[in-house]
Amino acid sequence: MRRKKTKKTKLTDEEVKTAAARLMAAAQAHQRASVYCMNKPDAKPPNIDWFFFNVVSIEMILLSVEQSLRLLLLLHYRIVRDDTNHTPRVLYQTMTRKSGGAAGIRAAIVAHTNAIGSLRSIPATTEKEILACLNKHNASYTNFRYFQLNQQGKVNPDFGFKGRDLQILHTLALALISLNTKEMKERKIGMYASMSVVSESEMTDDLRH
Repeated sequence: MRRKKTKKTKLTDEEVKTAAARLMAAAQAHQRASVYCMNKPDAKPPNIDWFFFNVVSIEMILLSVEQSLRLLLLLHYRIVRDDTNHTPRVLYQTMTRKSGGAAGIRAAIVAHTNAIGSLRSIPATTEKEILACLNKHNASYTNFRYFQLNQQGKVNPDFGFKGRDLQILHTLALALISLNTKEMKERKIGMYASMSVVSESEMTDDLRH
């Protein structure tokens, strides 16, 4: 049985502006909430709150990266991904195919990620390392939402993050928000009045280690 093709979504200019504002708000909200959950709980192991808040924090930073990548694709290439495969890895790969060489937006992403990291004494990264991190945690996007269950309902034994992974994801999330904000301002696309680019100071100190 042939799978029915999904009809391509085309947005008007006004719909693009509305979608951009909402994607930006979503990316900012989940980035900030991720840092809040990482910093907030006073509980230490074996208190279950320590585990709950850290799992949700990882889930939300991955979600923020996804939403920012969707926004980037919308702003630069008028791409609206309406399929079910929305992991950050797939979206980043779509961006690399559309952008061609490693210059332009791809270079800007790496440069912004490193600029933000340098303010927190985080070692510099490369596009290769960013891609490796997204590839490594492609399944994590589902695993952390469903507490280690994969899409078949079975327990995935690979359930964890290294400190370096968190550094890359948090600085990448901020870099994408910064780049998308700049692009929206240049295109005179409004954002929610109470929203602004999250400052690098809102990153947890734990990410430096």
